[in-house]
Amino acid sequence: MNVGSIRPPRQTIPTSSVAPTIAAAPRDTVEPRYNWNNRIAIKPRAFYEPSSEDEVCAIVKHERSVRCGGGLHSFNGAMAPDPTGAFIDMRRMNRIDKPVKHADGSVTVTAQAGCTLKQIGTYLRGLGLALENLPTSADITLGGAIANGVHGSGLTSPAVLAEQVVGMTTVNSAGEKVTVAEADLPLYRINMGLLGVTTSFTLRVVPDFDLVIADDAVTGEDEVIARLEPSRLRREVSQFQSATYLIDFNLEDPAATRLRRNLLVKVTDENRSEIEARKLPRKEDYDLPPETVRRAYQQAFEAAAAGGTSARGKELSRKIRGGFAQPKEPRIGRSSLMYQIWLDLPAHDVSYGVPFEKAQEAFKRVMTELRSLGYEAMVPLSMRFLSGTDKTLMGMNSGRDVVSFELLTSTATDGKGGVLRPDVLAAQVAFERVMAEMGARPHWGKEYDVSPRDRFAPEVWQRFADEAKRVGAKFKNAWSAAFTP
Repeated sequence: MNVGSIRPPRQTIPTSSVAPTIAAAPRDTVEPRYNWNNRIAIKPRAFYEPSSEDEVCAIVKHERSVRCGGGLHSFNGAMAPDPTGAFIDMRRMNRIDKPVKHADGSVTVTAQAGCTLKQIGTYLRGLGLALENLPTSADITLGGAIANGVHGSGLTSPAVLAEQVVGMTTVNSAGEKVTVAEADLPLYRINMGLLGVTTSFTLRVVPDFDLVIADDAVTGEDEVIARLEPSRLRREVSQFQSATYLIDFNLEDPAATRLRRNLLVKVTDENRSEIEARKLPRKEDYDLPPETVRRAYQQAFEAAAAGGTSARGKELSRKIRGGFAQPKEPRIGRSSLMYQIWLDLPAHDVSYGVPFEKAQEAFKRVMTELRSLGYEAMVPLSMRFLSGTDKTLMGMNSGRDVVSFELLTSTATDGKGGVLRPDVLAAQVAFERVMAEMGARPHWGKEYDVSPRDRFAPEVWQRFADEAKRVGAKFKNAWSAAFTP
C-alpha cells in the first residue's frame, strides 16, 4: 500500500519508508500552495495525495495533526494546517459509484470527497439523474463544498449541498474508518473539517431536468427596496427553481440603481409545451470562456483597481458592475449546466446569511454604509435565498430561512503585501458590522473577521465541541481555535 505523495521529492513513497521519510523532511523544502485568491499560504510539514481510504487512514494515524482540501476555493484559514502538521490533497479521491435505487423509489449515489461538482454532474447527467440544487461553481470538490455549507439559491428545493447528503464515511484521529450514524448527520454534514477526514458521501439524487434562464431587471433603489419586502420577496422567489439577485447600486443617483434577477425556471409537464414553443438555444456544456475572455476580464479589473478611488477608477468600476447586472439571454439546458456561473477570477468574498424577514432592513443599512464611504464595488451586491432546514446544525440556514448577502471584489484591489486597498477594507468592515447587528451567520468558506460563536445555540456548539474532542483531536488548527469552541 502506498501512502500518497510528498512534495518534494515528487514520487510515491513505499510503505516501509513512510515514517522516517516524513519525520526527516525539513519543512523549508516543502513548497507552499495557495488558495484560490492567494490569500492563504498552505505550508505544512508534508503534503499527501492519497487515492484510497486505506491510505487516508494510514496518513491520519501517522501524523500529529492534519487538514485537507481539494479545489482550495475557500477564502479563510480553515484548510491550513499548523506548521508541524500535514495537508492531504483529496483530489485523487474522486471515484463515483453506480447509483442505487431503493425500495421506496429513491435513488442515491456515493462519491468520494475529491470529486468535483463538474465530475459528478457530468456523470449523473449521462444517466438521466441530477442533484436537486447546486452551487454556482463547478470546479469545487464535494468535500470542501459540503463541509463549508456551500450553496446555490432557491426556496423550492434544498439549496445547500450538504442537505442532499444521506450518508458519510470519515476517518477519525485514530486513523479508523467510521460510517456516520444517521442521527449524527445533522452535526456532521457541515463540520468545517473538524470532525475527521470525510472520504465519501452518499447523496440523494433526482431525475434530471431542464432549466430555463428567465432573467429580468428593475431600476431604482426604491423599487429594489420594495422588492425586498418579506412577503413579496418570498412570493416572487418561490416561483423559481433558483433565484439570484445582483444589485448594481448607484451611490450618486439612487434612481439609477439596477437589480438584475438571475432566474431559473424548472421545466415541468405543465410548462413544457409553452417553453418548447419558444425554441430557445440550448446550453450543451459548462461555460469555459477562452483565455482571451479571461484576460480581458482580469485587465478590466486591474484597470479599475489602478484608478482606485479617483473619478476614473469609480467610472471603470461602475462599468464592470453594470455589465454583471445585464440580464442574460434566455437559454435552456440540463440542470447541472444551468446552475453554473462563470466567475473564477481571484476575488475577495464576504458572505452572511441574514434572517429572511430582515433582508430589506439589511439592504438599506448596507447601502447607507456604502454611501457614507463612497465605496464603488467592481461587482454587484449579491443576494441568494436558502430555506430553513433541520438537516444541518451548523449552516447559515439551520433552523431558519435566510437571505445570503455577498460582497465581492477582485484581488486586483490588493495593496502592498496583499493587504486590501483601504476603501475596500473599510467597506468590508462596515458590511460585516451590519451583518453582525442583523444576527447573520457567516459563510464558513468565505472571508470574515467577526466570530460566529454567538450565532448558534450554546447547546449546538457544546455538542459540536464534544464530538470534535472525541473524534477530531488531530484536525484542529489556528483558525479553529479562533473561530470555534
